Amino acid sequence: EFLLVLVNLVKFNSCYLDEYIASMVHMICLLCVQTVSSVDIEVSLQVLDAVVCYNCLPAESLPLFIVTLCRTINVKELCEPCWKLMRNLLGTHLGHSAIYNMCRIMEDRAYKEDAALLRGAVFFVGMALWGAHRLYSLKNSPTSVLPSFYEAMTCPNEVVSYEIVLSITRLIKKYR
Repeated sequence: EFLLVLVNLVKFNSCYLDEYIASMVHMICLLCVQTVSSVDIEVSLQVLDAVVCYNCLPAESLPLFIVTLCRTINVKELCEPCWKLMRNLLGTHLGHSAIYNMCRIMEDRAYKEDAALLRGAVFFVGMALWGAHRLYSLKNSPTSVLPSFYEAMTCPNEVVSYEIVLSITRLIKKYR
């Protein structure tokens, strides 16, 4: 219930919250990653969506925000709200930075064993740049992100490889 109050607080009082947004986003992201309640995560995504839509997501919050969404997209019942939130984020002035952050995640050896995170990053980048609901405001070419996909292939988990194959298949079909 508190999270629903936060949604309304951000929607209707965002101009008064600037100094609190970064810490609030941090706490909400941690809640998303640590809780097992899909209801809490869904409402947390609503809070984060309100921040993106009615306020300005602080740039320093972007890496944790992206990691949270990349992990959350792997929960079946949260795919749609998570993708909606990522689309909203990618449509802001932070869109290109978000793509860059996800490419860095795919290239970072520290995340080689983190299949959920890598799968989420691959999914979001592919869908945003050449998926069925791609964002035309993003000007990244496929050749700029494919090396990151290649690096993500070093993950020993087949789920990541499968997501890369799906994404590359979408790309090929787009240009067929």
